[in-house]
Amino acid sequence: ALAASQNMLQAHPDLAGIFGFGDDAALAALASVKGARKLEQVKIVGFDGMAEARAAVDREPAFVGVIRQYPDQLGLQAVAIAAQLLQGKPVEKFHPVLPGVYTAAAR
Repeated sequence: ALAASQNMLQAHPDLAGIFGFGDDAALAALASVKGARKLEQVKIVGFDGMAEARAAVDREPAFVGVIRQYPDQLGLQAVAIAAQLLQGKPVEKFHPVLPGVYTAAAR
């Protein structure tokens, strides 16, 4: 992710934003944006909700947000669905767990 974001910044000098499909990728993008000295220009959004990414949102103005997943809710639903299946009960096809958004304003 670091090399990919460095390449994007070189190939597109006017780049305004990077979405990291995973907080690790977004944190790597932040490192490359810092290295390119484009903190005022490029905004970064991560995906997962890791503590490290939320901390980066709190302290790094270029890291503007994180799409949060809720693994505890995913796990609870998975166990409940498995129990229903083991009991021979029908289950719905979809069981959405809505993501959240973490921004400096949402702290």
